[in-house]
Amino acid sequence: MRNVMLWAVLGSALGGAIIAILGIVTGDLPDFAAQLIGSLANLFIFACLALLCFLMRERNIFPKLMVFAIGACWLSCLMWWFFIWFMSVRSVTADLEKLFFFMGIVSTVAFWAPYVGLMYWLPITKGSLIVLRRVTVGLASCFAGLVIILYLILMTFGSSRTNDLLEIISRLLGVIGFAGFGLTVVTVVLAFVVRVRDKSKRETMSQKFFVKIVCPRCEALNKLSSGIGKCIQCALLMRVEIEEPRCQCGYTIYRLESDRCPECGQSIPAEDRWMPKQTDSIRRAES
Repeated sequence: MRNVMLWAVLGSALGGAIIAILGIVTGDLPDFAAQLIGSLANLFIFACLALLCFLMRERNIFPKLMVFAIGACWLSCLMWWFFIWFMSVRSVTADLEKLFFFMGIVSTVAFWAPYVGLMYWLPITKGSLIVLRRVTVGLASCFAGLVIILYLILMTFGSSRTNDLLEIISRLLGVIGFAGFGLTVVTVVLAFVVRVRDKSKRETMSQKFFVKIVCPRCEALNKLSSGIGKCIQCALLMRVEIEEPRCQCGYTIYRLESDRCPECGQSIPAEDRWMPKQTDSIRRAES
C-alpha cells in the first residue's frame, strides 16, 4: 500500500508538471508568474493534506477513509492546476462549470477527511470530551455534506432556478460553520488542558514503590523497594527491578484506565492494561 501511495504521489506530480508545461507553451507569458505562484501554493496545500491523511492512516485512524482522501487530495491538485493553466485561454462553458463544481466536491472531501482524523488523534479519554468531539465532528460533517449538496445542485440545475434554495443552504452553512469552528477551538483547547493536568497528576513508579517478597533462603516475608535490599532475617541481598509499563511511543501507561494511549492513540494490549481490581492488593503491599 505504501508503494502504491508513493507512485500515486510521483504520478500526480509528473502529471501536474506536464499540465504546467503545456500551459506555459499555450498560455500568455505575462500571466506566468501568477500561474506559477498559484500552482506552487496549490501543491503545498494539498500535499500537506495528503501527508496528514497518510499520518492518520499510519496511526490506524479511519485508514480506509484516509486512503480515499489521499486520492482526493491529488485529484484536486491536478484539477486545480488544470484550471490555473488553461482557464485563461479558454472560455467558460457549461461543461467547464460542471467540472469546476465537481472539483469543489473533491476538494471538500480532501479538506474534511484530515480534519476528522486530526480530531480523533487528539488525546481525549474523558467521557464529556468524547461527546464534545463527536458533536464537533458531526457539525463538520454536516458542513461538508451541505457544501457537496450545494455543488450538486449547481451542477444539475444552475444558480438561476434555485436562488431560494441556495440562500437557505448558504444560511445553514454560515450557522453550522461558525458553530463548528467555535466547538473545534473549544475541543482542542480542552483536550490539551486535560492532558496537561492528567500528566501532572500521573502516578509513576519510583523508589518508594514497595513489593512483598519471600526470601528464597529463609522464607521470611520482606517488604522491599526497587533496587538492592536485605532480607530482614538472614540478610540475604536481593535486587528488585520494576519496569514501568509504557506504550510503544514511550508514554507511561501506569494506572491508565483507558484502552488507548492518550499520546499517540494506539490501542494498548490487554496484557498491558491497568486492572482496577488490583488496586487494593497493591495498596496493601505499599503499606
